[in-house]
Amino acid sequence: MHRRLERLEQKVPDPGCLACRDRRGRSVMVDADRQADGSVVLRDPEPEACAQCGIVPEFLITVIRPYVNEPDRNDEVQHGNKERP
Repeated sequence: MHRRLERLEQKVPDPGCLACRDRRGRSVMVDADRQADGSVVLRDPEPEACAQCGIVPEFLITVIRPYVNEPDRNDEVQHGNKERP
């Protein structure tokens, strides 16, 4: 029985940091905007790192919304553009 238990323990993955074990395996979506100069500004804060091990255990998904240069609405009215393509 003791040998069997040892073999089972070897198959179990290392639990890693016990302080952030419950956060591992989760996915977090973070919204961000791309600016005109190409930089990215986060809308939402990213999750904080674990106080004990110093890593962020969640899988981060950053959704970057592209920069869109919208023409001024008054310019459309002056030039007679009623619909946008």
